[in-house]
This record gives sequence, structure tokens and C-alpha cells, in this order.
Amino acid sequence: MSEERVLDVTQAEMTLLVLRTALEEYSASQVDDLRILAYVEKNQAELDDTFEGALAEFAKMHPEVPAEQARELMAGVAALRESRGEDGDFDSFRGLIGEVYEFARKTSPDLDGPALSDLMRMSAFKPSSERMRTSILVNLIAGFEVHIAEIMRLIIHHDPRPVLNDKTSVRWSQVASAASLDALRDDLIEDVVDTQLRGEMSKWLGFFEDKFQTKPIVISKVVLEGNLRRHTVVHGGSRATREYIARCSDNGIDCLPQGSYLGVDANYLNRLADELFSLAFEVAVNVAMKVGMNKSSEAGFVNLGFRMLMSRRFDAVRLVCGRYVDAKFIDQTSANIVRANYLLAMKRLGRLDECARLVTDWDVSALERQYKVAKLIITDQIEEAYVAIKSMLETGELEHRFWIAWPLFEDVRNYERNLFPGAPQPD
Repeated sequence: MSEERVLDVTQAEMTLLVLRTALEEYSASQVDDLRILAYVEKNQAELDDTFEGALAEFAKMHPEVPAEQARELMAGVAALRESRGEDGDFDSFRGLIGEVYEFARKTSPDLDGPALSDLMRMSAFKPSSERMRTSILVNLIAGFEVHIAEIMRLIIHHDPRPVLNDKTSVRWSQVASAASLDALRDDLIEDVVDTQLRGEMSKWLGFFEDKFQTKPIVISKVVLEGNLRRHTVVHGGSRATREYIARCSDNGIDCLPQGSYLGVDANYLNRLADELFSLAFEVAVNVAMKVGMNKSSEAGFVNLGFRMLMSRRFDAVRLVCGRYVDAKFIDQTSANIVRANYLLAMKRLGRLDECARLVTDWDVSALERQYKVAKLIITDQIEEAYVAIKSMLETGELEHRFWIAWPLFEDVRNYERNLFPGAPQPD
């Protein structure tokens, strides 16, 4: 009978692992939202062609109506709707029903009641792309809220004393219904989290500083406005309300007049996603520092910047790495990776001139060869970088899988393609 091995993992190490995993899962959920956004942008013309979309759905539901007849009916009803406008008045709508009925009776006397009803409904279809973008806005904020709630639970479980102590009130009904003391504790933690999330976003994030003395966090105007805009979508039909305007004014945010439609486009949503991820990353690092950051966890957090580069989320890398590019690290390797990722992101964004000092002051003379190559690439010395990389591949200093995958080497791979335009390229 073999002796079972027990992993020697401390509570702090487990908390750090779960913390990083939660941030990775949040990042993955954002990637899903942005993938849907990319689909909407690519297929906007098709999504917004309400006439053809309505016609296709009508044909599926009423195959007995000839295609040309259905097209004529749909075009006629759409024209009638357009002539009456979109004021939503009941008398106007009732009048429209009468006109549609007369039009259909003249052009298609055999059209039955259900088909006529579907014709009315489908002729009112609105373009879909804007609605889908608005849904993505709601998802982005909701995903952030869910993530913050998860981090709240995590840090309270790690150290419940700041929120569950001799001042905590417990209802007898909670005690009676709890299956165990652990279940009662979980119930009390949920009460704490639910109470925090009923407040404003600033209170969500202030919870960590107030209760656990983490570093203070400043929420960007982009995130503040995005949260307020999400509220108007859910409660105000995407129209600027008095509360939205007042709250924007309180935070120094420019906004449209009351009643204005608060639409969103792809640039808005991508920027909001990047700002939200940067904020989530900062919260996670602050909590990790409070729990007790170690070398392994630090490397795990730093690796998320690499994943953002792989997803070509250069602004997210700029925001995250820019905050820590001059910070002190447990391991100098992490510091060098953060600097390389930040400078590469700034180069991809065409903003390298904004951090010229960081490039100049980065002394790589005593560092590993990969950092020397990184600086060559960042400073556009691509031919020299190519020679160095080929040498590293020959000696095994650089694995081939990294050569074909790392975002850092993209310019060098393109350089090689231009050198050998007919040569087969790796997948």
C-alpha cells in the first residue's frame, strides 16, 4: 500500500492561486464578449438588413405565400409604416392596421389573419447590430460585477475577521436553517457581498481598502461612465436620464443632454473592456499583496500581460503594464517581462515616442539574450534581431514553438517572409 502524498500548500498560496484563476476566467469572459463584438462588426450589414431578415422569417412561417407576393406585401407595409412615422401613438397604430388590412385585401385577398398579423409584426423589425452592442455593454459591466463579488468572497474567506466579528449580527432564522457553522459563515459572507454590491461601484472597490487596508484604487472616467450608461440601458431605455447627467457631472464627465440616445460603438466597447480588465487586474494585485504575494504568483500575474498580447489587446497591456512598469518586483525577471510587454504594446499602438525614456534607460547589457533581442525589436533593429534569433534557435536557447508564437517576434517573422517570399511558413 503506497503512501499518499499530501501537497504542502498554505492557505495564502491557495488564495493566491484562486485569485489568479478568477482573473484568468474574467479575462476569458471578456474575450468571448469581444469575439461577439467582432462578429457584429463583420456582419453589421446583414444584421441591419431588416427587410430581407423579416422577409426570410415570413417565408419560413408562411411558405404558402408566394415569394414575390410576400416581398410586395412587406415593401408595402414598410412604406405605410414609414409614412406614419414612429410616434407610437395608439390611434396612429390602429389607423395603420386599417391601412395595412386594406392594402393586403387589394393585393393579396387570400391572405389569412395569422399571416397578416405576422406581416405587421415583422415589418417593424429594427436593425440588430445596435441592440447587440448594447447587450455587450451590459455583459461587460455585469461580468466585472460578478468578478468583484468573487474576489470579495475570496478575501473574506481568507480572513473573515474584518467583516465577521463580535459586531456581526446573526438572525436566529439563519442559525436554525444552517446545516453547519461553515454553512452559516458562507451565508453571512453572502449577506456582506450582497450589501456591498447594492451600492455604487466606488463602494464595491472601496470595500477592499476600508476592510482590508489594501492600496486605494482610482476608477477611471471611462469605467464610471460605462457603468452609468449600463444603468440607463437597463432602466432608462438607453436615453440620458437626469440621474445619469447628475452623476456624470459629479464625476467631471462630459455627457449628452437629457433624453439623448446613448448608443455604443465598437471603439467604445473595446476601450471599456480594456479599462475594466485593467481595474480588475489592479484589484487582484492589491488583494494578492495583502494576502502575501510570492514569486510564483507574481510570475502568474505577469503572464496575463503576455496573454493579452496574444489576443492583440494592446491597449489592455498598455494600461496594465504601464501601471507597474516602474514598480518593485520580487523577481527581476518579472520586471523585465512587464517592461518588454509594455514597450511592445506601445510600439504596436504607434505610441512608442511617449515612453522614449523607458526604452533608452532599459539597460539589457547584463540580461539574458532574449531581452537584448526584445530591445532590438522594439527599436526597429529587425535585421540584427533576426540574426540573433537564428543563432538562438540553432543553439537551443530559443525553442521553435516560441519563435512561431510569441507576439514579440512578429516583425522578425515578417522580415523573414520578405527575405524568402516563396518559402513555406509555419502554421
